[in-house]
Amino acid sequence: MNRFDYVRPTSIDEAIRALAETPAAKIIAGGTNLVDLMKYDVMAPDTIVDINELDLKEFVRETDGGYRIGA
Repeated sequence: MNRFDYVRPTSIDEAIRALAETPAAKIIAGGTNLVDLMKYDVMAPDTIVDINELDLKEFVRETDGGYRIGA
């Protein structure tokens, strides 16, 4: 596994800024898939942006068939 920077933003704006500043950054929100891919050198992000602590309720809505994420 390659070395990488780890960022844990405290706001959505910080997360967006971190992603914009590092094009090779990847978002982690649980991370088991990304970490496995990194272990096997399938992915090698320069930076991981951890969004687990962000309040994303406004982006997730319950619908009749499950959940909708996004706008």
